[in-house]
Amino acid sequence: MPPASSRPCDAPITLRRILEIETYRNMALLALPLARRAGPDLRAVEMGLTDVMTDLSAVETTDAVQERLKSLHALAVRSGQISEQLNYRFAAAYAYGAILRNRLEKLRETTLGQGSSLSSFIGNRVEPALATCEAMDKRLAVLLEKLQRAVELLNVRISLDMQIQNKSVLETIAETARSQFRLQHTVEGLSTIAITYYLIGILGYALAGPLEATGWSKTLAISILSPIALVAVFFGLRAIRRGFDKGRKDH
Repeated sequence: MPPASSRPCDAPITLRRILEIETYRNMALLALPLARRAGPDLRAVEMGLTDVMTDLSAVETTDAVQERLKSLHALAVRSGQISEQLNYRFAAAYAYGAILRNRLEKLRETTLGQGSSLSSFIGNRVEPALATCEAMDKRLAVLLEKLQRAVELLNVRISLDMQIQNKSVLETIAETARSQFRLQHTVEGLSTIAITYYLIGILGYALAGPLEATGWSKTLAISILSPIALVAVFFGLRAIRRGFDKGRKDH
């Protein structure tokens, strides 16, 4: 109970403090209904996080992982909304609780016999409520941290999957380039033979008259000219291809 007043002016001061204590008690308890109402929503987010992380072990495709990432973002948004609704009220409740304790200490109560003090009576009702709010606050902070780690984990998983896909694409491109290179050399060889064949035919017709006039054997002349024509066509095609490749690189 409050100490007995030794002066007439002490009674109004004590009464004022008791009224202040009741006001701060009510203000400190305002966060408790919000904490209770947020409990089911917070539990739903926690269960959603557990389901996503449980299913993640069976996910193999990048699209499925991205779907899980979207689910985590939705859970993070929901938990962020809950945090915005509660943080200000919880902070106010803690502040009012601290003021309430200060006012109770200033009463400097003494108990008579088996009676209970006002500080004990109010503390038994306010402290559990503040402890509930504090537990909910810590629970929300832990959930937000878990969501952040889960999002980072999925981002790493998607990054690894993308690297594997890019490696596969690069290997496919490299194999295609090698196939085109082999095909190009094959076509180049066939083109050399074909052009040489037609060139020898043209030379045969062009040299038929002079060879007949000089008495040279046409077959012998063609045999001599064939390797020369083949080498000339081969290097000519190579020079053309190099010039084309150089022009393409310049552009």
